[in-house]
Amino acid sequence: MADPIEAVVVGAGPSGCATALHLADRGHAVVVLERGDRPVRGGKVCGEGLMPHGVAALGRLGLEPRALGCAFRGIAYRSGEHCAVGDFPQGKVGIGLRRSRLDPALRRAVERHPGVRFHTGIRVTGLRERPGGLALETSQGPLEARVVVGADGLHSTIRRLAGLAMEPRGPLRYGARQHLHLAPGRRAPERVEVHALEGIELYVTPVGPDEINLALLCDRRVTRSFRGDPEGSFRGLVARSAAGRALLDGAQPLSEVGVCGPLRQRVRGCVADRLVLVGDAAGFVDAVTGEGMSLGLMSAELAAQTVSVGLRTDRLERASLLAYARRRAHLVRSLCWFTEVVVWGLRRPWLAQAAIAALARRRPAFEAVLAVQTGHAPSPALALVVPGIGAELLRAGIGALIGPRAHRALSE
Repeated sequence: MADPIEAVVVGAGPSGCATALHLADRGHAVVVLERGDRPVRGGKVCGEGLMPHGVAALGRLGLEPRALGCAFRGIAYRSGEHCAVGDFPQGKVGIGLRRSRLDPALRRAVERHPGVRFHTGIRVTGLRERPGGLALETSQGPLEARVVVGADGLHSTIRRLAGLAMEPRGPLRYGARQHLHLAPGRRAPERVEVHALEGIELYVTPVGPDEINLALLCDRRVTRSFRGDPEGSFRGLVARSAAGRALLDGAQPLSEVGVCGPLRQRVRGCVADRLVLVGDAAGFVDAVTGEGMSLGLMSAELAAQTVSVGLRTDRLERASLLAYARRRAHLVRSLCWFTEVVVWGLRRPWLAQAAIAALARRRPAFEAVLAVQTGHAPSPALALVVPGIGAELLRAGIGALIGPRAHRALSE
């Protein structure tokens, strides 16, 4: 491993494996380094919902998403008695798939590819520039590469060694999840469900005909309760809602409760000289958008395209790699902005029910936004639907603040 290599990918999650496969398909020699000897037991803490554009991206890697998980038709937001439902356009579906199935499938594809060498149990401890490339210090000795791809997750070592990490700002939020086999006779929901509760959000993703991933997003204060009895605390939080209690009734756990965080990760940038970051390593806003895996797979394609051009032209300085950073930033904006606005409202009890009721009244507009976000409608279509949704949310917010009677008088 002392000889210079074209590309070293650090991290063998979906983003790292996808980047390695795309680079190898373009004829480049790639080495993948993974610090763990085997995938995390039970899978990474993740919502595990792959949106339609992510399903297509996984298919372009030669995998069959439907064989790995369970299809879902759209998204449903719930708060109290209110429910806003939106389905994906043109018969498109998302796939709920457990990371304990997805990650090994991607690793097998990497291991089979003749252009990739895959090594586990190797930890990167240092990174420095050298003429014509980067030198990595690893637990198994030095390694040199023309370009390095950091795909080592939320708390990326490569991001820190490259000087691209920043301290997070704002409230620190954490994620927790458990997989359940539902009670006999119960079926998994047809859509990903997002429940707005007091101080937390509950996400329900179908990952099999009668299997679900229950995921919670909460702040640091709530996660302290997990220290003594993680499963009891998790179930207690889920049971705050009638829907959560119904899901738990008669269900059997398929995995232990996993907790991770803080989720928000800020970066100075996702490129440096001869280095790019992909997936969670490139920065993470929050899990509210449900776009983590889709964004990782799609940004891996963008990174591989830019890096391949740089390898062939020997232009791997930061200025040349910024093309990837710009395209990724556009992708993040197009995939995540609307859902972030919606969930901003879900986190405010005074607004949550009113906001969901407003979306429920404008289902065609909600589905039009989903069409844009999933790449099945042009962005200009937003100009036709967003003002109407915005007006509904504004009226809902005013009504929640000043009270129903005054709001009716104002509306009249």
